[in-house]
Amino acid sequence: MPAEMEGATAPTPESPTSPKIAPDTLEQYFESIEEPFHETENGLARKNPIRPFVIGFVFCLIPLIPFLLSQLVFWLVGPRVISVRTIHLRVSSFWLWWVASFALSLLVLIVASKMLAITAEEKKSWLSPAQMRFAYCYSIVHEIRRYRTNQLNRHIDAAVMYLDKTATTLFRAAHVEMAESLYADEYWRTESVRAARTSLGSMFVGNVPKWFRLRPETETILQGCQEIIPKLRDRLKDRKDLGAVEAALFDLTAYQYTEIPELSDTQSETRFEAGTESLIRFAQSVIALPPYRSEPMAATPEEKMSRRLLLATQKLSLPFTDSNVLIAFCAWLILMSILFWGGFYIASRFVAIKMDSTIMATLIGGPIATAVTGATIPRLGKTKKQEK
Repeated sequence: MPAEMEGATAPTPESPTSPKIAPDTLEQYFESIEEPFHETENGLARKNPIRPFVIGFVFCLIPLIPFLLSQLVFWLVGPRVISVRTIHLRVSSFWLWWVASFALSLLVLIVASKMLAITAEEKKSWLSPAQMRFAYCYSIVHEIRRYRTNQLNRHIDAAVMYLDKTATTLFRAAHVEMAESLYADEYWRTESVRAARTSLGSMFVGNVPKWFRLRPETETILQGCQEIIPKLRDRLKDRKDLGAVEAALFDLTAYQYTEIPELSDTQSETRFEAGTESLIRFAQSVIALPPYRSEPMAATPEEKMSRRLLLATQKLSLPFTDSNVLIAFCAWLILMSILFWGGFYIASRFVAIKMDSTIMATLIGGPIATAVTGATIPRLGKTKKQEK
């Protein structure tokens, strides 16, 4: 492995003579992980391969697909009846296709979830979160340099995308609220730290980082992190001050490099000082930049309509994801009741249906079971992530 610090006498990350990290070290390390980085990135970006099977299962449960199948079969073969000993079944029976579609879609969903889901073996070849944070950040610098060479706009687009990912995966730390409760000091009562509470709280998801100490430079780091998107994103998108943007992000990359546990002992004091110095330089560079915002472009009628639809969809989905499980359950129950009873009403308009205890149990128990599932499954996933 190349020497990590300038002036190093041995090719090891733990033998520096100066706290400044050599640029060649970062470049060579990025080149060594570039291929697995893109593999990991593609794996993380993969859409859920079982989503179509889930949708099919839901439509069989509603039951839209069984109704369409029964109508199609009736159109093809008419009111044909199949007899098996004393059992007589009409081929185009709605209830026959409802039971068959439900059982088949459930079986296919289970098989697909086992065969198509990302396996633990695949994830073993992925980079660690610390390596991905470094790779995301260095990719911005890499794409800026490519743009300077060939002036292709796609490199700036890629750099903006990686900047967004970098901003959302910056630090493994506790919420700033925890720091304010632990350190009743004047630094934590300043306006910038209070602003950092709201803007950075969602980015802190692990242990408190080593640089988060009761010192003035901590406030500088927090402010720099708070301003990374407001000050850098539009500059990068508009190709403005690319040298300053690259320099600031290079220092952030150097910090991310010192946080990779696969390279060496991250508890090393020399390594910690090198990373902290780079992080402070990054924060100071971002703070020193004047505010910048792109000129807003007039939205087209299509964009205005899509934004309205997106906003309306978000508002409608709020009750289903509410933190109060009772509210989420009631929202799902109302929706599923409409779908179940609506599907039954539509089916009864085309097919003669005799109400019995089985149908009534399905119409009552189906919405309740689905509502319980919809309200609890997302919370189980969040609980597992928090435990990890």
